[in-house]
Amino acid sequence: MRLPRFPPRQWLPAYDRGCFAGDLRAALTLGVVVVPQAMAYATLAGLPPITGLYAAVVGLSVYSLLGTSSFAAPAPAAIDALLVAAAVGPLAGGDPQRYVVLAGTLALLSGLLQVGAGLLRLGRGL
Repeated sequence: MRLPRFPPRQWLPAYDRGCFAGDLRAALTLGVVVVPQAMAYATLAGLPPITGLYAAVVGLSVYSLLGTSSFAAPAPAAIDALLVAAAVGPLAGGDPQRYVVLAGTLALLSGLLQVGAGLLRLGRGL
């Protein structure tokens, strides 16, 4: 099986350094929006706000290396937070530490399923 390409290998040599100032402004603007949003969605999911920051930093970092769209800004959504709370809440039994572990396990398994689907090119037929 052929591994997927590494997108920065294609766009980095062709990057126009004149765009750096605008890209930096866009990154700072995105940070101003995503930080409170991630903290709010973590709270909505029943998790400590710091977990939202971890998710935002890891998610944006991975997408910046592996994503193919230069215009996408992947971020958590309210429905995701509500689904996590609905799925994990009953299983945690009121234990906050168990709740965090279960939510992390759910996120990890969801991510692994998405990576597997991508490697198998399951989205090509849609």
